[in-house]
Amino acid sequence: MSRKKILNAFSYLLTLVFLAILFYIFLSKKELQLLLRIDLFSFTVLIIFTLLFYALGGLQYYALRDIYAIRLEKKDIILLPLAMNLWSFIVPLQGSSIFFMLFLKYRHQVKISDAFSITIFIYLVTVFIAGIAGLAFAIIYNMVLSLFSVISLIFLLNPLLVIVVHKIVKSLPDINVKFIGTALLFFRDTIHNVNNLWLNYKYLALSFFLIFCRMLLCAFWYMWIAHILGYRDVPFLSLLLLALWMTVSLIIRFTPNNWGVLQLISGLMFSLIALPPAQGAMISLVASAALTIIAFTMGVAANFYYMKCWNIKSLKEIS
Repeated sequence: MSRKKILNAFSYLLTLVFLAILFYIFLSKKELQLLLRIDLFSFTVLIIFTLLFYALGGLQYYALRDIYAIRLEKKDIILLPLAMNLWSFIVPLQGSSIFFMLFLKYRHQVKISDAFSITIFIYLVTVFIAGIAGLAFAIIYNMVLSLFSVISLIFLLNPLLVIVVHKIVKSLPDINVKFIGTALLFFRDTIHNVNNLWLNYKYLALSFFLIFCRMLLCAFWYMWIAHILGYRDVPFLSLLLLALWMTVSLIIRFTPNNWGVLQLISGLMFSLIALPPAQGAMISLVASAALTIIAFTMGVAANFYYMKCWNIKSLKEIS
């Protein structure tokens, strides 16, 4: 069995373990019975929120078309993130990112180093904004001297890391050993491209705006879920905190679409701010269920649409 398959199998096993812990600690039969409150109208609104959440992510990719001359169309705003999300279930460890890079390579002839740079840049901008928001929450909830604020500070300082690494890589001499030299060249190109994207203030400002809007939309999405589950007294600020974690979890994945991990940490976050942890876990559980339903319906359709740009070799590269 290959290393990739072992990692994927381990990720699926991890999901089952996390879900077992989740149901044992946070979710009782009484909490799960709240799912029966979701009628057709509530479900329809839930799906609309989910699609808008995908579309805001797609807009961030669409905005790149002028930078790398990528011929993305307006329909890619929704179809591309839908297709990507399905691969986060098939290949749990960053399957959506791998799909995106190979999509750019085979459909738009973008170099892998450039595609990788875009992915890394979006990750770094996301965690940077998460760092700002995280420190704000740490101050509001009196968690300044906590692990939460330390992680938020690390997230906030990631642009400095890019600058330092860029200077170090520029000063490294060329290496004639084939494998090492190729790897170093790829790394140099990636860091150089990421640094240039940070200095593209127009795209940087647009990315900030879209990620902030996505986080805000996610909070309203969670507010709707809390409403249909009957959680009337959940403060909007606490839902914004969950939305912050959802935003980070989209780029740091350990299990298929972070099932289990997302719900456990959502419950722990609610417990940190003196709210019932079961409520945080249930809200994120419903959100994950909506993402999963769309991934295996609309996501499958989006992948069929893009299938004409793939060949057997490219599909093997993902899986």
